[in-house]
Parts: sequence; structure tokens; C-alpha cells
Amino acid sequence: MLLLLSLAAFASDVDVSRESPHGSARMVSMGGAFRAISEGAMAQTLNPAAIAVRPRGHDRDDWMVDGMAVAGGVVPYLRSLNLEDLAGAPLPTLDLQAGAVFGRHGRAGAITLGTRTLNDAASERRTVAFEVAAGGGWSSPDDQVQLGAMIGLVSVRTRLRGAEGPDLATVVPSLAGGARWVVPNSRVRLGISGQSPWRQRVEAEQVSTVSQPWRLGVGGAVARGERSRGLRPQDREPMPTYVLGALDLVAIGAQRGTTALSDWTRAAPRGLDAPVSLAVHLGGEVEVIPYWLRVRAGAYTDPPRLRDDRTRVHGTLGLDVATFEIPLLGLRLTLLPHVDVSGLGVQPGLGLGGW
Repeated sequence: MLLLLSLAAFASDVDVSRESPHGSARMVSMGGAFRAISEGAMAQTLNPAAIAVRPRGHDRDDWMVDGMAVAGGVVPYLRSLNLEDLAGAPLPTLDLQAGAVFGRHGRAGAITLGTRTLNDAASERRTVAFEVAAGGGWSSPDDQVQLGAMIGLVSVRTRLRGAEGPDLATVVPSLAGGARWVVPNSRVRLGISGQSPWRQRVEAEQVSTVSQPWRLGVGGAVARGERSRGLRPQDREPMPTYVLGALDLVAIGAQRGTTALSDWTRAAPRGLDAPVSLAVHLGGEVEVIPYWLRVRAGAYTDPPRLRDDRTRVHGTLGLDVATFEIPLLGLRLTLLPHVDVSGLGVQPGLGLGGW
């Protein structure tokens, strides 16, 4: 009884933020090292300046439309049937996201929609988080500087199977801003972005507040050659093989007496204190076959944050495979399979892009 009372006391705050990089398939497969090269609607949650990035070959007077959809899920992977491993294993989830960006004259807007579910058979809890983000961006006439801002909303609802009402139901907003800069006469790109913290009072059993910590990230990237996005080899100038490397450093704000959303769904609240922590994201990509195939890989550190554990290293891998074109719409459809692997689980995903 004393143990149960202590667990109830700890679960006073639930963190509803993401526990790993999420967004476009390209961003995930590069380990989240994306602030300096961010582009597209689904990268706005990482760096809102991504909204204003115009693909090569688009005139400033042309309308620009860019879209992508991504689906992913976590498959538990355990080295042994150890109780400690079971307690820390990721929950089976379903993660669906879609986004689109449109713009003209160096100004653009974007919207993204996403949903994720977490289920736990033992606690009979099912959590659904619905996310929506909208923002706008501006690009300088020479396309060397992009600025952007975004507002996001996360609606969280946890229901105990067979219960009359929800255990937890709330909406948490967040604000973010960012910038990108292409260093003149070089292949170096720089990016910076920040997200505001938020704490929301709720009325739910064992929970008094839900929150998201602040985040501040800086990134840099260097590339050789140009991606043949939307351009067949015969339609582009001969150039060296495209290769890119990127590095991001992200600071995450402190939290006290907080439980991760996955732990809350699993009915295993820990009420840990998370100090200000630093995450490192590293990624790269190479165009193996111009236009047809690109390969990406990355790694990132996952600070302990809301679990009593050591820093965990994740590895990521992804492909960009051109499939077919729709001449009437002027679109090229691309498949983007990717995977995130760590000591606790495997998170596969599949993206579909249209450019």
C-alpha cells in the first residue's frame, strides 16, 4: 500500500513531448541532424525555417507545393526476458503523420497533422495523442536566409478500458521559431531553432499537470554537389557526387517530478527529476544513383531524462527511392523506408513523398 501511495504521489506531472526525433523520413533517417538543412512541412516542428525553403528549379513567381506522409511504429526488442528490460521496453505504437507546404514570392505556409497511439495490456490503458502544427516562413531574395515561426497543439487522451471517463485529457500548445543560413560562396549551412516550454493544469487521477520542456538547438552541415531533386540526370548540369554531413546539438530544459507519457500509459510512474541535458545528433546522406537512389544514416544520443538509466545511443538508416511520375500533375512519387534502432527497440517507418 505504501508503494502504491508513493507511485501516486510521483505521478503529479506528465511529459507529453516526443522521446525521439520525428518528422519527415529524411529527418528521422539522419538521426535528427536537420536544423541546418531542414525543408518541407514536416520539418517545421524541428526548425520552422523549413517552411520557406524552396526546391531547386522553382521560380520565385511560381506556386510551390510540397507534401509527405510517414507511418511508423515501435516493435519491442528485448535481449532477455529480464524484468528490468521489460520495465524499460518501448510500448507498441502506431505513428501517422502528414504535411504540406505551399508558397509564392519567397513566403510560404505549412500545416502538419499527426497521431500516435500507445497501448498497454497490463494496465489496460490506451493513450492517443493528436498533433497539429501550422506556421509561416520567409526567404530572402537570394534564398540564402530563411526565417520561420510555428504554433503547435498536442491533444492527449488516455482512457482506461471499460471506464466511464478518460484518465487524462488535455490540450498542450507550444511555440517555436527558427532560422537557416547558407554561407555565401560555400557549401556550409547553419541553423538554429527553439521551442517554448509549457505547463498545463489538469484534473485527472494521479495527475495535476502535463508539460513540455523548452528546447534550443543549433546545427551545421556541409555538402558537395547538388541533390537531383526532381531533376533527371540528363536535365541537370554534370557535377560531383552529392554527399552531405550534418551535426546538431540540442539543449533540453529541466523538469521536476515528471513522468514520461509512455510510463504513464504503462501505469509505471516514476516521478524523476530531469536536469538540463544535451543531446547530440549526427547524420549524412549520399546520392548513390542520381535521381533514383539516396542512402542516409545517422546516430543520436537519448539522454536519461525521465528514466533512471544511462544515456542511450540510437542508430538510424533510410533510403530515398524514386518510383514513378505523374506527368499531368508534374509530381514525382518517392518511397522513403527508414528505421531507428536502439538497445530497447526497433522503430521502422515508411514515408511517401510527392514533389
